[in-house]
Amino acid sequence: KSVLQNLDLRAQSVFSAVHTYGLYVNFKNFVCNIGEDAELFMALYDPDQSTFISENYLIRWGSNGMPKEIEKLNNLQAVFTDLSSTDLIRPRI
Repeated sequence: KSVLQNLDLRAQSVFSAVHTYGLYVNFKNFVCNIGEDAELFMALYDPDQSTFISENYLIRWGSNGMPKEIEKLNNLQAVFTDLSSTDLIRPRI
């Protein structure tokens, strides 16, 4: 029984030491007078390393100046997940 307890304690210490974070983004508006539909890509980028640190988030914007999916008007939200503590201490993102 003591071997099982030791394994359980080691597993708890490994899992309790791992932290991930998320960044919530609420996109309000995109002002651009291009006269046609557009696709706006957002991602988290580290300019010091010249690398993207997240997946892309796509917003389809119509030529009328509103989201293509009208039900998303005033509700364009994204959560960039699985950010590490290293990502949090970056000087710029």
